[in-house]
Amino acid sequence: MTKHSVLFLIFFLVINYTFSQEKNSSYFGENPPLEKAKIFAPEFISQVGRIEGRGSFSPDGKEFFFTVSDLNFRDQKIFFTVLKDGQWTQPDTAEFSKEYANWEPFFSSNGKKLYFTSNRNPDTLSNHKDFYYITRTESGWTKPKMLEGDINSLYTELFFCQSKKGNVYFSSARPGGRGNTDIYVAKEDKGSYSIENLGNPVNNFLYDWDPCIAPDESYMVFTAVRLLRARKKTDLYITFNEGGKWTRPKNLGKIINSRQNEYAPFLSPDGKYLFFSRLGKGSNGDIYWINTEKIKQLKNS
Repeated sequence: MTKHSVLFLIFFLVINYTFSQEKNSSYFGENPPLEKAKIFAPEFISQVGRIEGRGSFSPDGKEFFFTVSDLNFRDQKIFFTVLKDGQWTQPDTAEFSKEYANWEPFFSSNGKKLYFTSNRNPDTLSNHKDFYYITRTESGWTKPKMLEGDINSLYTELFFCQSKKGNVYFSSARPGGRGNTDIYVAKEDKGSYSIENLGNPVNNFLYDWDPCIAPDESYMVFTAVRLLRARKKTDLYITFNEGGKWTRPKNLGKIINSRQNEYAPFLSPDGKYLFFSRLGKGSNGDIYWINTEKIKQLKNS
C-alpha cells in the first residue's frame, strides 16, 4: 500500500467515524423528514404493541422523555433515554414514573426542571390529573412535587407547555370554559400566576387541548375535536399570534392529519421539527415528525 493510499484510508475512517457519531447523537440516527411526516425512530422509540405519546428533549438534545401507554390507555408511564458516549441508552421507565399513571413530560428551557401530568393526587375531583415537576440536582432528580399556584385545580389539567417568557399554556376541564376542555394561559407576575382562558377563536370546538406553544409564542399547534358525521376525531390545528391576538385556527390538513387520530404535538429544542402522535388502526400509536417550515407556511395561505 502506498503512502497516499494509507492517508486516504485514514481520512475515510475519520470521516466515517465522525458521520457515525453525528448520526448516533442526533435524533437516534434518523434522517430528518423533508416533505412528508414520517414515523419517528421506529423500533427504538415508536414500537409495535404500545402507544407512544407526548415527549420532550432536553435543551442540549441529550435526554429524551416520552409517554408510553398500553393499547387500552390503562397503564401510562414516562420512559427516558440518555445519550452516553455517542450512543443512546435503551429506553426504560423513569424512576419517578414507576408508581401511578404519568404522562406528557416537558423540559423547562434551562433543562433544570421536568414537568409532567400525574394522577397521584387523590383530592382531584375530575380524573385525578394534576401537574407535577422534578428538579435536577448534582446528585440527580428530586422526588416529584405538585406545581404550586392556581394552575392546578380540582379538575383535570393536561399538557403543560411553557414559552421562553415563562408563560404556561395548558388545557383544563375546570368550570367556566367554552367546551368540555379549553386551553388556558398562565402568566407569571411577581411569583404568582394570572390565568386566562384563550377564548375565541382558539376555544371554539367540542374539545380543545394539547397546546404546543412556539418558544417565542409566535404560533401554537393544538388538538381539537369537533362533531363530524356523528363521530369524534382528533386533528391538529395551528393558530398564529398577530399583535397579541390569536388568528382563526387552521386545520393542518393532509400535511399532518389523516383519517386516524392525531394529537400530542411537541417541538424539537431548536424548533425545526414538530412531533405528534397518530393513533392508527388496531389502537397502535406512534410518534411522527415533520419539518416546521411546512406548517408555518400556512400563515399566509
